[in-house]
Amino acid sequence: MQHIILVIIAIVIGVSATISGTFFGGETMTDGKITTEATKYRNEGVQIASAVTLYKANGNEIADGFSLNTLIEEGYLQVIPDGWEASSDSVTRDLDEDDELSEKVCFEANSQAGYSYSSTEDDVFEYSFDTEYGIPYCSMSDLSSYVPCCVQ
Repeated sequence: MQHIILVIIAIVIGVSATISGTFFGGETMTDGKITTEATKYRNEGVQIASAVTLYKANGNEIADGFSLNTLIEEGYLQVIPDGWEASSDSVTRDLDEDDELSEKVCFEANSQAGYSYSSTEDDVFEYSFDTEYGIPYCSMSDLSSYVPCCVQ
């Protein structure tokens, strides 16, 4: 009988720990995922932008319709990370509208890179989680190629 009572108490404690971990740790886990994905996003973007810069420095031109696969064919990159495309003089990765964290990742990538935009600026997409801030459209005039560009 004592064993049954101890097993029931252990189950109740285990379930309680699981529920509290999910409730209290869920936001921390989500924030960690956003930070990790934003860092990955920035690293991939810088790698591709650097390859494009080297490609142009070697006398090549980037015209409309330029394919990032050219960088692989010419030996500037080994692989193009999923989702990246060339857009005029920048490389972009669009927001994933099916992923609710995608906008947060884009905003965090800009923040990590030291870029902050007011939602009242021209060519800025209002950040829906804090409407005081914005994310620049890739077509924004004078946008640095180092700004993580994820809104077409």
